[in-house]
Amino acid sequence: MLRKLRILVLGSLFILLALIVISMTSVRERISGLDGGNPTGPIWFVTGIEYDLLQLELELKNYTLGRSGPEDVNRRFDILWSRLIVIQKGDTAEKLDRYQVDRTVLDSLFAMLKANDSLVVNLPQQIAQDSTVREFLDKIVTYNSPLRNLSLDVLQASSRASKIRREELADINTQSTILTGMVVAAFVVLGALQILETAQTKRSLKEKERLLRDATAAGVAKSQFISVMNHELRTPLTSIRGAVTLLNAGAAGVFPDKAKRLLDMVQKNSEQLSLLIEDILEIEKLMAGRFELRTEIVDMGALIADELPNFNAYAKASDVTVVLNTQTDGALVEVDTKRMRQVLSNLVHNAVKFSRPGNAVHIDLTQSADEVVIAIADKGIGIPDDALPKIFDSFYQVDSSDSRNTGGTGLGLSIVKNLVEAMRGNVSVTSQVDQGTTFYVVLPVASVVAQSNMQAAE
Repeated sequence: MLRKLRILVLGSLFILLALIVISMTSVRERISGLDGGNPTGPIWFVTGIEYDLLQLELELKNYTLGRSGPEDVNRRFDILWSRLIVIQKGDTAEKLDRYQVDRTVLDSLFAMLKANDSLVVNLPQQIAQDSTVREFLDKIVTYNSPLRNLSLDVLQASSRASKIRREELADINTQSTILTGMVVAAFVVLGALQILETAQTKRSLKEKERLLRDATAAGVAKSQFISVMNHELRTPLTSIRGAVTLLNAGAAGVFPDKAKRLLDMVQKNSEQLSLLIEDILEIEKLMAGRFELRTEIVDMGALIADELPNFNAYAKASDVTVVLNTQTDGALVEVDTKRMRQVLSNLVHNAVKFSRPGNAVHIDLTQSADEVVIAIADKGIGIPDDALPKIFDSFYQVDSSDSRNTGGTGLGLSIVKNLVEAMRGNVSVTSQVDQGTTFYVVLPVASVVAQSNMQAAE
């Protein structure tokens, strides 16, 4: 009897859960349909253009009266120009198309500004009796009324969209209420089933379900996050960096200085974002143990000497030099060469970033009977004592203005620690504020590693 009741309850619960899943899918689709439906965007852009046009008109009048300079006119012109470019593409343009409003006045205004771009750029510091400025001002005035009419049209269209949005939200609210009732019913059925079980079975089942749910959710969330980082962010970012590089190389012609500064800003920040993505992916692989070490016996002194020109090329931009002091010959270690280069690069770049101009970063290589020690020292700002225990934590950055100005992801030292430990070594740090910092990488010599491997095989 209990078995039949259990099967009946489970069957009813399965049907109820299926109905909940179907209903939740429907609600999710309707909510997704409302994404981006906020009507305030087009209103804000159109009224912003109207406002910026009035500001440009006012600035031109002040210029003709000698109350402002050409740079003020250029600034207002650039603001209006930028806003018109934004509204011609992307979500705002699509929303205006859905509103079915006539955007001819915006296209006409953009064309007029484009035709008078050289006039604005070449305005003299001292106002001259030039009829072209007056003509340009008169043209601007003619757009006030059409823009006002466009704003009213967009306002009316957005009001209609808001009404539809409210109706959709009301429907979703009703459906959500039904879903809540279904969920409550599901819990009631589940509770009835649980009553029929013993206390121990109930606790065990509940714990297993919780662990499975948490593990599944964590695995799915992690997989989705890595997928987004690897494809949805890195791929378009690569395209952006490539496009900016081509533009800086003159693929689209010569840009004015202002545009070049903006391109340099885009390139710098895209490179920093790319480094952040690569570091996150790298630390995820290290923490999950999903990376391979291809070890070989190498001369650490030769490896560092081979990388020294690259270090100095990077340090030159900061007016810093990198010096190698080798106190041993044939410092043989068994490491993954690629990963070891990454460790050295992270530590040296970190030392250069926090060094003062004109100083040097010293790399000292020493060897004892069973260890090779690499010390990378700088004379920079140092690290406070309370920050030293956390310096190798992921995403940790010392909270000071100097460290914030240098940028960084807070992952470089965490990657170093994981890589060095994977190669059977250890890393440590000593530092004094305003005196400098020294990082120590200690690796077993090749003979010790070979002996350890032999013992492990036995």
